[in-house]
Amino acid sequence: MKPAPDGLSIREPLVEDAEAIAAIQVAGWQTAFRCIASDGYLDALDSAAEAAGWRTGIARPPSERKRIFVADLESEIVGFVTVFPSRDKDLDPDQVGEVGAIYVSPGHWRRGVGRALMARAIDALRSLGFNDAILWTLAASKRSRSFYEAGGWRTDGSTNEIDLGCPVTLVRYRLSLSDSKEK
Repeated sequence: MKPAPDGLSIREPLVEDAEAIAAIQVAGWQTAFRCIASDGYLDALDSAAEAAGWRTGIARPPSERKRIFVADLESEIVGFVTVFPSRDKDLDPDQVGEVGAIYVSPGHWRRGVGRALMARAIDALRSLGFNDAILWTLAASKRSRSFYEAGGWRTDGSTNEIDLGCPVTLVRYRLSLSDSKEK
C-alpha cells in the first residue's frame, strides 16, 4: 500500500474550503460513477450549489459528533471525509458511527490520500466513542469496494435502492473499531 504523499496533512476544514470540497465531490461522482448512475443525473450535479451546503455544515456543524476532515497537499485540498453517528434505523447511533463520505480528487487517486483520510476518520470515530463503523457505497463501484475491503471493511448483508436517474443498489460495509488496524 502506498504511503501518504510528502506534504499531505489531514485537518479540519475552514469555511473557505467549501468550494474545493464541493468540486472534489462532484468530480468524484462524475468520474467514478459515470457508468453506474445516469449521465443526466451526473451532468446536473452543481458544485456551486453543493458548496453552499458545505459552507453551512463547516460553519455550524449539526452535531457535536459530526466531523469533517480535508486532505491538504501543499495548500491544495485534494480530498475529504465526513463521520457522524449512524443514520440507519437498525443500528444504535450511540454505538455505531458512519463514514458518510470520502472523496479524493480524481487526479490524486491511488496515491495514499484516501488511506490517510480513512485512517483519520477511524481515529475520529474511536475518539467519539463508537464501537463499530459503517459506510454505504454503490454495489457496482468496484473501485470503491476494493478500497474499503483492502482496509478491512466487510459487507454486512444490508442493501438499499436509490434513484440516481436510474435505480442503483447500495451495499453497507461494517468495521469493528476495536479490531481495526487501519493506519
